[in-house]
Amino acid sequence: MTDSAVPATPAPPMDTLLTDIPPSLFPAAAGPGAPVAMALGCFLGAVGLCHFAFRSYFRSLVPSWLAPVSGPLVLVSGVVEILLAVLLFVPGTRSPAAWGAAALITGYLVSHFDALARSDRDARRFLDRPAGGAARVAVNLLYIAWAVTAAVLS
Repeated sequence: MTDSAVPATPAPPMDTLLTDIPPSLFPAAAGPGAPVAMALGCFLGAVGLCHFAFRSYFRSLVPSWLAPVSGPLVLVSGVVEILLAVLLFVPGTRSPAAWGAAALITGYLVSHFDALARSDRDARRFLDRPAGGAARVAVNLLYIAWAVTAAVLS
């Protein structure tokens, strides 16, 4: 047996490997807002899936005056969150999707302000106490700021 096999091709230098990747496959090249938007996309996608896995929890967050439609509201909002999450990964739809996320999350304020108005110091569940209601509003405002930041930077 001889070594008359095909000669090995040398590997390209490491510094050219990343430059050969098309920009559409290299998200960081899509702009400074890409990491912020994609992190928001991961978050929305996970929460959207949780709307299906933990329906009763999410229905408990819906105001009592919307109770008759709480099931469909939870499912539709979960689908919208997943759709927005996907769109946040596409450079061309990133900014509109982030604005859509900001609008959706702003809509959730209705639920959080309702919980704050109905809060009870002696409630068993933290989210039903005044501090829990205030925390829900504060966290929701941070999510809105995150989505607006992603929209502006994208």
